[in-house]
Amino acid sequence: MVIVICTYIVNEDLIELKKWLQFYVEPISEVTSKWQKTCEIRRDYLLSQNINIADILDEWPILKQSFAYNLIDIDFDYIHPTKGNSLFVKWDTFIINIIPLMITNIKDGNSKLLLKRLIEIKETDIETRNHLVLDLMNALLVPTSRSFEINPLTNKRRIVKTSISDAKTSFLLQVVSLNDLHVQCQLQIDNAYKNKEKVQPFICIVGADIDGTKDFYVYYFNTYYKLPNIVRALDTCFKIFQVFNLQYPIQSVLVWTFIQKFLYDIHNECDVKSSSLTSLISDLSTI
Repeated sequence: MVIVICTYIVNEDLIELKKWLQFYVEPISEVTSKWQKTCEIRRDYLLSQNINIADILDEWPILKQSFAYNLIDIDFDYIHPTKGNSLFVKWDTFIINIIPLMITNIKDGNSKLLLKRLIEIKETDIETRNHLVLDLMNALLVPTSRSFEINPLTNKRRIVKTSISDAKTSFLLQVVSLNDLHVQCQLQIDNAYKNKEKVQPFICIVGADIDGTKDFYVYYFNTYYKLPNIVRALDTCFKIFQVFNLQYPIQSVLVWTFIQKFLYDIHNECDVKSSSLTSLISDLSTI
């Protein structure tokens, strides 16, 4: 027997699996098995018109669980079967090659201070190095986008050019404590609501400073995933965009598109076009 849901046909057995996943979060082995079996109906649902993240989390509430980034991996592998480990395979070589280009091309004064720290860092301090590189990506691929904001004096919308700081905040948020993380995320939500925008997924780092001990999270729609390191957080955040078919934030769209094209080798017709993006990919590809 088959039944129709959201205009596509689904086997009743798969519907039973979906119902199970809506009410159970363990054992993990069974969750994983059922999640793999329901990839197709979930993908069809995610590609339906007028679907947003709230709808997705209502249909698949298990995604709110702390371990659910592993389920995101499964769905990503279903969409891009050969790309799941691309970031981890390419990362070390990418780091070696990107730092000289940063030294040559970054012009922003504040970013040069971070660049100096990157150059002087010990080879063994891998996590801080990775953090600094990601923090500097929006200074290497300087944002060219413009967006709307509400003028607090006139309460009218105005066009503003994206700053490097704006781009960084939409990509990677660093706070001192977990409490600060929740406060800053709420501020981003409030600002987005005021400007009639959506808060897209972003990476979060909790720690007193770049050199200290840190915890890593990915945030999207009131959901937090804690990850073991910043590269894994980057991987999870990127895969959320891909799995949920979300647009990159306009402020950091160049960096996210670079990650997509160069580190995952995923190319779409609708990708943003940029001479600086094309040039960077070309430079890295010829090293």
